[in-house]
Amino acid sequence: MNMHLFSEYDEQETAFEQELQTMQFPTTYAAAVAVIARLVQAASDDGSKQRNGTAAADDAFTDALAAALHNVNNEADFHVIWNAFDPMKRFSGDEDGQEMCRQIKRREMKHLYGKA
Repeated sequence: MNMHLFSEYDEQETAFEQELQTMQFPTTYAAAVAVIARLVQAASDDGSKQRNGTAAADDAFTDALAAALHNVNNEADFHVIWNAFDPMKRFSGDEDGQEMCRQIKRREMKHLYGKA
């Protein structure tokens, strides 16, 4: 058996393990969703610039917001996610869009407190 192959594998595995130790991973559900929210917001912003905020982009944003809020287990995480998505900014100047987000917030707050 070729021992060189094993030592090369060991070196690669060690390098990978060291890289993993330096990576920053979200440690809570809210932190993970906050990262996703920033990506959704960036995609929505980009889509708004290109297509002037199509209904499909708005629907995708509100669906992602509702799904993220639906799965929280405490009020602190709820607010972290709400602030990360920043729906009032996303729908700035669109009263109907803002009202839809407020309805999602009320519905999901009721769901959160119904879990207790």
